[in-house]
Amino acid sequence: MKKIFLLCILSAGIHSISAQKKVVDSIAYQSWKRVGTSKISYNGNWVTYKTVFQDTEKESEPETFIVNTKSGKKQTLNKISDANFVGTGDILMYQENNITYLHNLAAGTKKAWKISDYTQALEGTNYLYYTHYGNPANKLVFFDLGKNDSIVINNIKSSKILRGQKIIFTQVNDNTIVLKYGDIKGPYKEIYSSPADAFGDFSMNTNEYEGSFTTKSDPNNDVNALHYFNLKTNTQKEVLDFNAIKWQDKDYVFSRSAYPFTENSRFIYLNIRSASNQYPDNRIKKSDIDIWKWNEGSMERRLAKVRNEKASAKDPLYVYDLKEKKIIKI
Repeated sequence: MKKIFLLCILSAGIHSISAQKKVVDSIAYQSWKRVGTSKISYNGNWVTYKTVFQDTEKESEPETFIVNTKSGKKQTLNKISDANFVGTGDILMYQENNITYLHNLAAGTKKAWKISDYTQALEGTNYLYYTHYGNPANKLVFFDLGKNDSIVINNIKSSKILRGQKIIFTQVNDNTIVLKYGDIKGPYKEIYSSPADAFGDFSMNTNEYEGSFTTKSDPNNDVNALHYFNLKTNTQKEVLDFNAIKWQDKDYVFSRSAYPFTENSRFIYLNIRSASNQYPDNRIKKSDIDIWKWNEGSMERRLAKVRNEKASAKDPLYVYDLKEKKIIKI
């Protein structure tokens, strides 16, 4: 009798619970949300995230949630965009009403960033940096969020920021171009200098202490020399005369650019392109539709073929042997 009584109670309880459940239908689904974009500050003290509806056709609220990971306290910012943590502290950078702000979350203060030039944060540092393009000279500016001060490199032509807060750049002064390297805050060592119209370009190896640059002996002609440089030894030397390359493939030409390689490397992989700079154009002119075969390779190569920007997948591969001073076709 007791067993029957208990079974009746359980049955009644289950029926009561099931009666309270809401029906999961399309209306319920439209109210479901999930975390969309989330970011964490460098010091780990703050997290930002947005929520979006599971139903992609339903517009989400323009809200950004900010959570203090230590206290758990949450605040909401409405109608902001491009929110990113910058520096190593508590600063969130975002746009509101077409104005860029630097918001110190710990202090609860914010100020407008009045620089109109495209600004980036140097990850793992307190630097914001931007290039100001002027007439005739450009300048590269590093703004220190902690010190509220700037480092300015004037008359800059090209630059590359390296690991460990290092920078390599070319600077033009009085018709002379100088390739320099050093800490962002300086001092900068001179790697090479020449007349401004006698310098081509430079590139860095992935190890970030070796690289190459090109020069020309005649300002009216293309670059003719490739140089290797080493930042650890602060040395450079010419390793290749482009004019000495005995090129025989009439269908292609090679690029005279700063090829990345190491001093101990014997071979340079040459970038080539069609001598006519024209690949077959498979587009239908009236509709501008691109026709590709299924086996033409990756999307990048397909687009390159249509745009005449790079070699196609079927182009040959050439390397130059620096020791034997000859071309090898692979």
